[in-house]
Amino acid sequence: MKQLKILFLIIFYTPLIISQSTDGFWKTRLIIPGDTLTIYLELNNAESDARLTVKEQMLYDYKASEFYNEDSLLIEFPALKAKIYGSNKTVNDSLILLFDQGLFKQYVRLGRTDTPLFKNRPQNPVPPLPYSSENVKIENAGAGIKLAGTLTIPENVKNPPAVILVSGSGAQNRNMDIMGHSYFLVIADYLTRNGYAVLRCDDRGTAESEGDFSKATTADFATDVSAQADFLAAHPAGFDKKRIGVLGISEGGMIAPLASLQNSGITFLILLSAPGVTGGEILSSQSHIINTIMGEDPAQVAVTDCIMEGVVRHIQSTGNDSSLAKAIGGIYDECLEKGEIDKKKFKSDPRTGKRTFTAVFNSPWMLYFTRLNPKDYLPEVKIPMLAINGTLDLQVHVSVNQKPLEELIRQAGNPLNETVVFENLNHLLQKADKGLISEYADITTTIEPEVLEKMLEWLKKL
Repeated sequence: MKQLKILFLIIFYTPLIISQSTDGFWKTRLIIPGDTLTIYLELNNAESDARLTVKEQMLYDYKASEFYNEDSLLIEFPALKAKIYGSNKTVNDSLILLFDQGLFKQYVRLGRTDTPLFKNRPQNPVPPLPYSSENVKIENAGAGIKLAGTLTIPENVKNPPAVILVSGSGAQNRNMDIMGHSYFLVIADYLTRNGYAVLRCDDRGTAESEGDFSKATTADFATDVSAQADFLAAHPAGFDKKRIGVLGISEGGMIAPLASLQNSGITFLILLSAPGVTGGEILSSQSHIINTIMGEDPAQVAVTDCIMEGVVRHIQSTGNDSSLAKAIGGIYDECLEKGEIDKKKFKSDPRTGKRTFTAVFNSPWMLYFTRLNPKDYLPEVKIPMLAINGTLDLQVHVSVNQKPLEELIRQAGNPLNETVVFENLNHLLQKADKGLISEYADITTTIEPEVLEKMLEWLKKL
């Protein structure tokens, strides 16, 4: 659960008070021991909508569950155990509000600010839109849940083809919102404008979809996609059953092939930033590459590599039993003992703490993902596949991933199969500097137009 770490701020009061609308962006910068936090609030009174962003904690556009602005402001974020409230009258063009989070309470002064860079998303669709959009509910009978989503349908296209969008790791809503980008909203808009119906759903147990996300594996998500394909095949709009496909990004590029092998109604796949090696190899390589590029101490990188590689090997060579957590903890301790680092500092680091690390790697999703190997399913996929990757993708790095991916897709044998690598694109297929996740927010392009154009060019061959 995300928690804001807000400590101290000195407020100076002045008597000048001017009443005016609170709509727009408000900003304050807080100094905390060893760091600072920049807090943005976006208020929209007409829509009763308030959004919180804390860039340093990668919290973007976080929607308040409650927002009142009549005689006073009240903005609540229950999942953060936080609320912000006080007078809605400005003081020297500032709002002075009380930030309340658990035992911490502090007045903060927020000043007006221009639209921040992370809200500059030129590819986001702007109404009126040249297609219809409807909210839908889709039953996955085997799982006993209903998925909530949005279906966009092009106008004046008889029996259009259809595409299902599948997100990557982590609980994602139907738009796959990430650091101000509405990734799937942009892709759905592009494809629908070009004649394709597009279905995008909240992940199970997320937003309006039913189910328990924490207990689900990649295989479970594949059944959700299969249910969506059945839904499209039976839809009264009459989609072209010979052209119902799946577009998956990252882990979604593993989910999509698995779903296609259990549902013959899926007739093509687009795999964005998809793995061609085991989930364990992806986790180990991305840990090393990202830590190195971020300039972490080489000795600490070596210890982290030892832990990651040792735990991955153990999980891939054993089954699930009560001894697994103890074994993971033992590997952690052994690597830490051998490492030439400040062990006390390393143990206190919450990113690599033994308890957290063990819990994460002993979870149902992580165990399944670590063992999942594309060589066990990709060669069996006989429908057309397009795979697109970028050279600055640090999560699924081309140096580790590309040759195996290309070979597996070649083995699948469909003459329409194609693999493409774009230079200088990151995991989201945006032009990037280093490819770090932290860069996403400051990149205004949600997905490079040349990637969208390539997808459409390939789709027209089907």
